[in-house]
Amino acid sequence: MTKTYLKAILREIWRSKARFVSIILIIFLGVAFYTGIRATGPDMSQAATDYYRTQKLATNSVQSTLGLTASDKKVLAKHSDQLTYQAVRYLDLTQLNNNRVIRVTELPTTQKLDQLTVTQGRLPRKANEIVLDAQAKQLEPKLKVGSAYHIVSTAKTNKKLTRRTFKIVGFVKSPRYVENTDRGVTTVGKGTLDYLAYVRPGTLKSRTTTRFDVGFKNLQHVTPYSAKYKRLNRENTKKLKAWLAPQAKKRQQQLQRQATKKLAPLKQQLAGLRQQLPTTQTAVTKLSAQLKKAQAKVEAIPKATYLYTDRSDNPGYTEYHENTQRVVALSTVFPLFFIAIAALICLTTMTRMVEELRLQMGTLKALGYSNTAVGSEFMLYGGLAAVIGTALGVLFGVNFFPRFIAQAYGSMYNLPAIGVQYLWVDIVVALVIALACTLGSALVVLRVDLRSLPAKLLQPKAPKAGKTLWLERWTGLWRRLSFNRRIYN
Repeated sequence: MTKTYLKAILREIWRSKARFVSIILIIFLGVAFYTGIRATGPDMSQAATDYYRTQKLATNSVQSTLGLTASDKKVLAKHSDQLTYQAVRYLDLTQLNNNRVIRVTELPTTQKLDQLTVTQGRLPRKANEIVLDAQAKQLEPKLKVGSAYHIVSTAKTNKKLTRRTFKIVGFVKSPRYVENTDRGVTTVGKGTLDYLAYVRPGTLKSRTTTRFDVGFKNLQHVTPYSAKYKRLNRENTKKLKAWLAPQAKKRQQQLQRQATKKLAPLKQQLAGLRQQLPTTQTAVTKLSAQLKKAQAKVEAIPKATYLYTDRSDNPGYTEYHENTQRVVALSTVFPLFFIAIAALICLTTMTRMVEELRLQMGTLKALGYSNTAVGSEFMLYGGLAAVIGTALGVLFGVNFFPRFIAQAYGSMYNLPAIGVQYLWVDIVVALVIALACTLGSALVVLRVDLRSLPAKLLQPKAPKAGKTLWLERWTGLWRRLSFNRRIYN
């Protein structure tokens, strides 16, 4: 390709800059939608992965129908090389003054798992301080940092707390609750939690652990929702069940011993009365019946049932993944419409360009230029438009669409803003598609003209042969139409 010919090509681009820009714009739109929507699903998944990893979201949780004890804790401690665990104590209650169902949770001294994100204020440092779930501020706007917070529940519930008046020092978000509104279920009140409250250790009188949160170390660097994660999680759950299985019987026996110990005074009283027979015969009979009934209750204490859950049992965690999968499914279909439109417009534009430059093509072929040299103008024209359109489309699509779509989901979830990542496989695919639209269109249009002789190209292109109208086949009607009627029809 000579320097003069290259200048002619650049001159043609400048002369037909409107056409050139139109090709760039249609490629830009197609690539922007393709790369942008394709990147949205992975960007949303990566944002969740980073958040779970940063906040150390527990992989599993364990609860028991009879509560968890130090003996259960020792079992988990034996396997500290495989997991990290955290004991959690909480109390679900209903606020009688506004019918809100809340969960009061004691914050551990060191948060090994499920670390809270402070959205306003700070975490509690004193026994009279409390932090509330950010959802509480939405439900009760009067709650503010620095204001007093009162727990007003039933007398039975109030006795389970060492204090019921606190000072609000902050608002937080928990990685356990990805959704903005859903806080899970409870056996108290209406059956669903409205929001959470976090206090210092010692606020709850019960020393029995409500739940163990567990984080298996072999999942720390595994992508959540992936097949590998699910496989390892199933294996981990089996291990956890095997380790704690013997504890069910031990917990039953422990409670039976404690209950039997409480019957000791009753037994002593009965023994004393029997020494005074026959004057105490009636009292002995009555007390014996009471003791027999109490012993029956002791023997009826069931074995503990351990309840195992993992992240997939969290509705918000699962729903978020389902939404990202919907976006991924959309990204495989929706951009195809724009790619098809881009290909059609490129084909139409290149066809018109070839028709306009027939005389130039004939002249160049007459001067001895090869078909490759003659066609290179159109290839360079289309290729340059494809590269520029792809570059602009990638920059715009990858930076705009993921943020826009994630922001729409932001009203539903507590996750932080997503980060932008360039998926180079999709970018290369987009470039190949863009080049196929432009270069492919040029080759399709040029396949006939490049084979033509210079003399034919130097002549105007013959008009296409006319086609018979379907109305002409209706000879009876066609004969009766005037000339003007036939033209306008």
